[in-house]
Amino acid sequence: MSRKFQRRRRGFTLLEVLLVMAILIIMVSVVTVGYNAIQANAKQDGARMAISQIEKACMAYQLDVGSLPPDLNALVSPPQGVATNKWRGPYMETIPVDPWGGNYDYTQGSNNTGGRALPKPVITCQGDPGVQGDEISNVPQGQ
Repeated sequence: MSRKFQRRRRGFTLLEVLLVMAILIIMVSVVTVGYNAIQANAKQDGARMAISQIEKACMAYQLDVGSLPPDLNALVSPPQGVATNKWRGPYMETIPVDPWGGNYDYTQGSNNTGGRALPKPVITCQGDPGVQGDEISNVPQGQ
């Protein structure tokens, strides 16, 4: 036999290595896209949970004092002009920061409560700064 046929293959050819690398790159890109979507959903869910907690703290403040808080800081320390015997807080230990690093926006709800005795606070989060129209709120859109 000739020497050409007796030689044993050692290692992989360049084509085999490139093929394996291409497959790995495709797999990593698919996983990364899925991970980013899961992370975005988790941030939105976290913001909704924090908005719900702030809303409940505002409602507790309203039941004790008789009106919605003037700002979110009134949930942590008593505001000026509120009798100390009415303020039974703190209603929250700290005011949370939204998952994107911004602050939650708070406005007192309107007195047009649709038959409810107390106005509802409006708490919003701007959402992901890179996504247009990603606002998260405790009030459904259109109200």
